[in-house]
Amino acid sequence: MALQRQAGPGAPPRPPGAAGWLRLGARRWLEHLFPAPCTGCGGRLSGAPNPWFCAPCWGALPVLAGGAAVCARCGEPFAVPDPRLAKRRCGSCLRAAGHFDLARSLGPYDEPLAEAVRLLKYRHQTGLARALAERAATGGMEPELMAVDVVVPVPLHPRRLRARGYNQSGWLARHLAPAVGAPLDLTALVRAVWTVPQVGLTRPQRAANVKGAFRVTEPGRVAGRAVLLVDDVFTTGATAEACARALKDAGATRVHVWTVARQGVEKAPERPRNGDGAAPDGSPGRGDGKEALIGED
Repeated sequence: MALQRQAGPGAPPRPPGAAGWLRLGARRWLEHLFPAPCTGCGGRLSGAPNPWFCAPCWGALPVLAGGAAVCARCGEPFAVPDPRLAKRRCGSCLRAAGHFDLARSLGPYDEPLAEAVRLLKYRHQTGLARALAERAATGGMEPELMAVDVVVPVPLHPRRLRARGYNQSGWLARHLAPAVGAPLDLTALVRAVWTVPQVGLTRPQRAANVKGAFRVTEPGRVAGRAVLLVDDVFTTGATAEACARALKDAGATRVHVWTVARQGVEKAPERPRNGDGAAPDGSPGRGDGKEALIGED
């Protein structure tokens, strides 16, 4: 059974034709002549590790490295940065075990990592997925987290996928799978129920919003396997829990969760919204989106 599927939700587009390659070449030449400034500091990108951030800004990404003082299960940073706490669980995990077994994030939702997430999620900068996955693979992932049999992205509902045009979690999973050494399955998990965006919802509201929203298409694709679930942001863990429950119900033995960033729960500033609860450009908050927190889809 081939797990790595080139078509379906979240799959990248087909290679462009001759005209497409000409347009791509012209764009690359213009980018070479007139390079965009660094997203983080506005400086020049000469010698930068990627087309978005200069070397100092990229090196300043706030990474939660292995051994950090975080909850042994969900990865919540403890208030006291004592490495001796690394093997302990936070109060929330002690009170309720939940469905996923382990969750980690590359770093906290602070700049410039937060801007990288916004560019990937709302500005069609899918190339950032490769850069973020490579950064995670070089010290941002614990060996235990990578001990899995298959990599699965958190899916978007078909309606939101059509509106956005791509699944940012699918791009992250595609580039993370080779580093993990496990096959990718883009469509094992689907979002069967439409839900409003999680931004601005309280913890109980988030859990209720995504309850029963996910299902496994074919249980045999995850049964008896350890799954690495990939998403962009971990806020309360409501989406991760809902996905993990569906995966466990289908027979998955373990569910590990990896996200780019982790953020606390705050109500985002209000902004005029369209019918699905998102801002007109698909992003939360106000202004250019930098003031607002973003949540799980």
